[in-house]
Amino acid sequence: MNPPPSHINTHIPRGTGRGGGVAAIYDLSVLMDPKPKLNYNSFESLVLSLSHPNWKTLQPVLFVIVYRAPGPYSDFISEFSEFLSSLVLKSDKVIIVGDFNIHVDVNNDSLSNAFISLIDSIGFCQSVNKPTHCFNHTLDLVLSYGIDIEHLIVFPHNPFLSDHYLITFEFILLDYKPLGKTFYSRCLSDSAVAKFKEEIPSVFNSMQCLNLTESYNNFSPSEIDNLVDSAAGSLRSTLDSIAPIKRKLLKHRRLAPWYNHQTRQLKQIARKSERKWRSSKLSEYRSIWQDNLKTYRKALRNARGAYYSALIEENKNNPRFLFSTVARLTESHSSIEPHIPINLRSNESNGKGKVNN
Repeated sequence: MNPPPSHINTHIPRGTGRGGGVAAIYDLSVLMDPKPKLNYNSFESLVLSLSHPNWKTLQPVLFVIVYRAPGPYSDFISEFSEFLSSLVLKSDKVIIVGDFNIHVDVNNDSLSNAFISLIDSIGFCQSVNKPTHCFNHTLDLVLSYGIDIEHLIVFPHNPFLSDHYLITFEFILLDYKPLGKTFYSRCLSDSAVAKFKEEIPSVFNSMQCLNLTESYNNFSPSEIDNLVDSAAGSLRSTLDSIAPIKRKLLKHRRLAPWYNHQTRQLKQIARKSERKWRSSKLSEYRSIWQDNLKTYRKALRNARGAYYSALIEENKNNPRFLFSTVARLTESHSSIEPHIPINLRSNESNGKGKVNN
C-alpha cells in the first residue's frame, strides 16, 4: 500500500501462511524509529521508538503493533511475558495495540484470565471495554505502561471496511513539541514556466496515440479517457523534470512567554477589524481597527511587564540572573562583569592606588 506523500509506511510481512503481517503508517514530522524484527512463533510484532530532540535525558516511548493468530496459547503466554519484560526494561512508557484474538470480555475464558493476570503482574493497563469485532467480542486491545490513554472511542462496525471496528485514542507526552508540519511545493520561476511551454509541443508530438488530424468523433469514450490520462501524465512528468516537487518543513514559531490567551484574542479581534476596514474602506471601520490595535498593544505591554516583574521577583536573590535579564531588556550585548579599561596601564597609577589625571 502506498501512503500519502506526507506519511511513511513501515511493514513487517508474514513469513508463512496467509495475511500481510503488521504495519504502521505515521506522519513524517513524527520521529518514529522502527526497531529490528523480533522473532516470536506465537505472535507477530512491530516495535517503533517515538523520540524528540528536546528529550535529552528522557527515554523514548515504545509504540508496538501486535497480531496473534487464533489457536493454541500456551506458547503465547510464555513468549508474550518475555516480550513485555523486555519492553519495560527499555522504556518507562509503552503503548501496545493490535488484534490479540483473546475474548477478554468473557470472564470464564481460560486464555483471557491468563492474559489479564499476565499484563496486571507487569503493570500494563488494558483500556478497551467494548466489542471490537462483528461477533461482539473484544479482540482488539490497547495496552499501556507508564502513560495514560485518553478519549478512547470504538466506532460502530462498518462491514464495507472490515469485520473489526475502528479504535481511536489520545495520549499526552509532556515536553513534546512537534518539529513542524511538512508540505510539498515546486518553484515555478519565470524561466521554469518558459521552459515548460517550450517542451509542450514535443510532449504531444511524442504521443503516438494523439492524431490531431483525426476527428474526435471517431474516438470511443474509453479512448478519450486514455488520451487525456496519457497527456496529463506526460505533462506532469515534464513539469517534474523542470521544476521538481520538494518537501519542506514548516517549523513552529516559538511564542513569547508572555503571549497568553487574552493577548491572542485581542490580536484576533484587531486583525478581524483590519480586514473589515480594508474590504470596506470606510473611515468608521478604520477607527475601530485603530482602537482595537491600541488595546492589543497595551495588553501586550502589560503582559510583558508582568512577566518580567514576576521573573525578577522570583530571582531577586540571584544578581547574575538579574544583570543578564536587564542586559537582555536593554538589548545590551556587552559583558556584565566589571573590568579594567584597556587604556589603563600600570604606570598610570601612583603608589596610593589613585589614577593620575
